[in-house]
Amino acid sequence: MADKKTGRVFQRELFLFYRERSGECRAYSYNYATRIVAALREGKWNPIGQVSTDSGDFQMFEGKDWLP
Repeated sequence: MADKKTGRVFQRELFLFYRERSGECRAYSYNYATRIVAALREGKWNPIGQVSTDSGDFQMFEGKDWLP
């Protein structure tokens, strides 16, 4: 969403941190401006999919998955 006065787009992100029962931790982010979902893997944020509609339909990128 762009600022009405400046036209700038501010990047807002939602982060999800999840601990598996095995003790392994997972982290995901959602960028509200780009609608990209990324997973933290080996210290880097890797895009894994994108929300395609206002109702939240999600399309996984080819060759990507929730788990590494």
